[in-house]
Amino acid sequence: MVVGASAGILGIAGALLVGRLWGRPDIRDVLEPISVGMLGGCLVVLIGVGFFVPLIAQAGHVGGLVGGALLGLAWSHRSRTVQRSGVLIVGALCAGLVSLGRAPKERPGFDEFVGYRLLEKGDHAEAAAALERALTARPDDAALQNAVAYALAEASFDLDHAFELVERALEAEPDNPDFLDTLGWIECQRGNVAAGLAALEQAEAAASSAIPEIAEHRARCD
Repeated sequence: MVVGASAGILGIAGALLVGRLWGRPDIRDVLEPISVGMLGGCLVVLIGVGFFVPLIAQAGHVGGLVGGALLGLAWSHRSRTVQRSGVLIVGALCAGLVSLGRAPKERPGFDEFVGYRLLEKGDHAEAAAALERALTARPDDAALQNAVAYALAEASFDLDHAFELVERALEAEPDNPDFLDTLGWIECQRGNVAAGLAALEQAEAAASSAIPEIAEHRARCD
């Protein structure tokens, strides 16, 4: 779900192309200086490049082009029926996009995104549930394992499960300071203060710079 200047530009291009080709005579007269071949060729190149360059928001380009073309029909076509159909289709598409944009659960990273956002808000129990759902799709992802464990530790809930998850994460990345911090905080929460402080000291030693959360956990563990 993306939108931006390029999506808007392609939308304008789509509307101009439709108006130039199928618009009412007065519209076509106004747009007559536009070269259909040049504009169409540019659109083919822009959409084609989007299939090969990962950084291009292809969904925005295609969506902008289609939306602009439909609006072009509604704006310029000689038939009232086509104009009204264009308005209805664009309205239905906009309503559908708004619905999808509110909770695009079919997107692979949706639960992960929601989980991290809930962590930032301090809703640790809900964050753990969302991140756990993300983990079911990527059970070997060490960062997700740690994220679930950390959220559970912050919520002081199901600490044994949290311990198992962070242990698995550390098997993949034994010197990761974030993972060691999570392990230490879980041990502190479980009452194993000595083990917790030892892990937190390891986390501080492994970190390339000071991490405030580690110092906070050490202070709270003491």
